[in-house]
Amino acid sequence: MNMKKIINIASIILSLIALIGLSTSCKKSNESEINPFNPAEIDLQIVSADVEYQAIGGVGTIKMNSSDFTISCEESWLTAKKVGDKIEVTVTPNESPELRTALLLIKELDGKSGVSATQRVSISQFGTRNIMDASPIFMALVGGKVSYDISQVVDPITVTLPDGADQWIKYTIHDGVLEIEVLPSGKDRKGAINVSAGVMKLAIPVTQQLQYADLIGDYNAHYWLEYNWTERNQTWTLSPLVENESFILSGFGYDMIVNYDPATRTMTIPCGTHDLKTNPSDYSLAAWVGWEHDSGSLWGHSDFYFEAPLNTDSDTPQFHFVFKTKGTKYTIKIDGKETEVFPKGMIVWKSKVGQREVDGKDTQLFDLTITKK
Repeated sequence: MNMKKIINIASIILSLIALIGLSTSCKKSNESEINPFNPAEIDLQIVSADVEYQAIGGVGTIKMNSSDFTISCEESWLTAKKVGDKIEVTVTPNESPELRTALLLIKELDGKSGVSATQRVSISQFGTRNIMDASPIFMALVGGKVSYDISQVVDPITVTLPDGADQWIKYTIHDGVLEIEVLPSGKDRKGAINVSAGVMKLAIPVTQQLQYADLIGDYNAHYWLEYNWTERNQTWTLSPLVENESFILSGFGYDMIVNYDPATRTMTIPCGTHDLKTNPSDYSLAAWVGWEHDSGSLWGHSDFYFEAPLNTDSDTPQFHFVFKTKGTKYTIKIDGKETEVFPKGMIVWKSKVGQREVDGKDTQLFDLTITKK
């Protein structure tokens, strides 16, 4: 190869190297003007932003350092409106218990750097939470109070009492506590308390119902004395014995054990000596027919008892005792004929002697009704 050809080839190679170097130098010069991954070099900046919202929803603001931008969001529960250099964000109520998020894209129209940048803002909204842990309220007739902690509830609490419940259910809200008071009553009743806070709603059923403790206390005992048919109204007392099972009824000749069934709200007084609390010698509790048929008493027969279901029509606890049998019939002769009878009388009887009073208390009566005072 001659020298001239070698020089030409060398010149071509040097020219190509120079062109490559020039191209590379220009590219580096242009890229050095802005780095899209460096926020400091992006013209569009977020000044402030409301990015968290309660379940009830609401309106917030995102402030930018420029008004040259567009906005977009694909979530239907979030609306964004451009107002100058601000974005008004509107969030609808979230009725789901789950947290939800939305991505708001804010795109610069034409940055001074010649590169359009996009700011991404994540907006979250809390799910609906229970206002408080509240089970149905069951209250005795004597009434009472229950309290609930509402200190963690952000939105204002609203309480409503429908269907006249405001006449016997009261409430107060203070120091993060909701206190509900059920006033005393003489009979069963039902109602409800509606509590709301934002989109959160809660209905609390309230049942006020006769309970064992409601029956304890003084009663007016109404009955008739058989031997002279005198109407009597005496104060008798029902005292606790075994909760939800029995009481002691004082005021008759001797204290009696009264059985109680809370399911049926029924009192029973069986016949026999075992039902006398003090159980003195030679005394027994018996059903009493009356001397007009010359029949005397049913001597403590264990198949006989007196039963008194709660009178639900009364405005205060009331029980009327009616003679019952456990399948055994009791008959007496009336005009020479055996006739089944249903005694309305009750007697504390001393064997072979009989006694109208014990320590000033009546021992034989008819048609007993006790009404709580």
